[in-house]
Amino acid sequence: MPTDYKLTIDSIPPIVVKEGDAATPEDTRNKLFEHNLNVEEHADKFFEMKHKITFFLITAAAGSIAYTLNFAIGRLAEIASFPERKVCLIVAAVAALITVAFSLLSMHYDVGLNALNLSAYFDRKLYTELDPDTQASWESKGKRGADCQVLAFTFLGISIAYQAALFVLFII
Repeated sequence: MPTDYKLTIDSIPPIVVKEGDAATPEDTRNKLFEHNLNVEEHADKFFEMKHKITFFLITAAAGSIAYTLNFAIGRLAEIASFPERKVCLIVAAVAALITVAFSLLSMHYDVGLNALNLSAYFDRKLYTELDPDTQASWESKGKRGADCQVLAFTFLGISIAYQAALFVLFII
């Protein structure tokens, strides 16, 4: 059986109807489609989890920068007099906005991927039965969504690091 998630008719053994009799290719295909239905339940849970992660990223970025900006508003003169404090505040705010942007892009690609998945499901097509353009689109959306999510986490880390640096600069 292949190690990736794409199942084919050849990847499962024939279904035995009676002792010694193998099922027809259509029975095998139907059994594979039923298996894919079970996989779809897991895929739905996976998409739900990815969307919760997206909402977490957006909330973490917006909430942390809102707190930092609220802190900074009361100390504008102190921030303006030290260039490193201004840099920390600006970089933190920009990184938080970029986090939100990449999170939303990730969700956009995930929704597009889910739409392709549902289209194939309702057409009762396996991945290998899709035309090459649709397969390429499927792969592209999945990769772009994952890349955007990694970038969102990266920029969230940058934003939080610069916010922490700003607070440290007020201590020293």
